[in-house]
Amino acid sequence: MSTKLCYINKNVISCKKIINYKRLITAEYLIKKLINFIDKNYDMKIVNKICLSIPGVVDNESGISKGLSAIKYLDKVNFKMDLQNKYKKKVFIENDSKCAALAELKIGNAINSTNCLVLVLGTGLGGALIINKKIYKGSNFTAGELGCCLNNLDNNNFINYSNLCGMYSLQENYFRETGFNKSGYEIYLNYNVDNYAYKLINKQIYYLAKLILNISFIIDFDLVLIGGAVSLNKDFINLLKEKVYNLLSKSGMINKFFINVCKHYNDSNLLGANLLEDNYD
Repeated sequence: MSTKLCYINKNVISCKKIINYKRLITAEYLIKKLINFIDKNYDMKIVNKICLSIPGVVDNESGISKGLSAIKYLDKVNFKMDLQNKYKKKVFIENDSKCAALAELKIGNAINSTNCLVLVLGTGLGGALIINKKIYKGSNFTAGELGCCLNNLDNNNFINYSNLCGMYSLQENYFRETGFNKSGYEIYLNYNVDNYAYKLINKQIYYLAKLILNISFIIDFDLVLIGGAVSLNKDFINLLKEKVYNLLSKSGMINKFFINVCKHYNDSNLLGANLLEDNYD
C-alpha cells in the first residue's frame, strides 16, 4: 500500500515521490502523514491547485468520502477541506479509479472508445465506467465500485472481488500458504517457477476474468483497460486476455470488446486528478 505525490505541469509528471506503508492505514493517519510529507518535500508557493485521487465513494463537491476502502475510517476525514484550509489552494478530489478513467478518456487509450470499463488493481480492486464517452457515477457515486461486488458468502462473511482480485489479498494468501512475505511484483515474477504463485495468480486471474465477462453483458463495452502497477506486467495482461476470451467462447457470445492496459499505467490516476478542474460535474 502506498501514496504517490508529484508535480504535474501540462500533463507531465515531475518530482514524483512515494510513501510506502507496511500495513493498512486509517484516514486520520494518512492526512497527518500527507501534510508532513508535503511540507518537507514540496514548495507549495509554486502550486496553484491540489488534486486528490483517493479510494472509496467520493462526493467531489463536498469532499466527503465513505464506503469500503483500503483506507480505514474514510468518513472521519474530509481531505478536500483539510488541505484547502491548510494550504489556501483550490482542491479537487475524486475516486482514484474514476481519475484513471478520466486520464484514459482524455489523453489515453480510451480516446476512441464509446463505452469502456476501467479496472485498477492496487491494494484492492477499483473500477470506473465510461458510457457514451462520459464517466458514469450513478445516483450515489457508487457506479464502477466493482471491487465491492458480491462473489459469495463464506460463513456469512461478504466475500467481494477486492478480496479475490486485489494485490493485498494475493500477498496475504501467499503468506498464509508459504509463510513468506512477498510483494505482488515478486509473486508474479515467480509465476513459472513457484507452484504457490502459479496457483494463486491463476485464481486471481479467473475471478477478474469472470467479473469482466459478467459486466460485459450489462454494459456492452467496446474496451477494457487495466491500470495499477500490475498493468506493467506482460504476463498478467496476457493471462487475463486468454482467460477472458476462453470464458467468452464458452458463453456462446461473440468476442465484442478489446482488452488493453492503461496508456499511463500506474500514473493514470495522477494525471486524471490533474484534469478534474476542467471536467468537474
